[in-house]
Amino acid sequence: MVELAKEYGTPLYVLFEDIIRDNYKKYQNALEKECEDYLICYAVKANTTFGIPKYLVKLGSGADVASEYELQSALDAGIPPEKIRANGNCKSKHYLEECITKEIIINVDPEVELEVINAIAKELGI
Repeated sequence: MVELAKEYGTPLYVLFEDIIRDNYKKYQNALEKECEDYLICYAVKANTTFGIPKYLVKLGSGADVASEYELQSALDAGIPPEKIRANGNCKSKHYLEECITKEIIINVDPEVELEVINAIAKELGI
């Protein structure tokens, strides 16, 4: 690691693709036994650099996002909107607008948020 840090500088993120792939496959194998339809989503908040999401999208992964920044990071990493899930309990209007226009699935929390989403969709003509 010291040699890598000298060569590339710090901070430095070193990804071990074989470990990431093996862990992803473990989740995938477990879910395939129990579910017909599932999507494994990487929590972008865990690391917003592109390395992990760019690699995981090749394996079929989606993304779990909780902010406009995380949403843009996921899109920039190549994760298609249909594989992105929007979460968070304090979603901004702009974040919701982006999710609605890109047809991203939004996990509603709290229930009153559904009214806000419907109002925004109506404003957008959707």
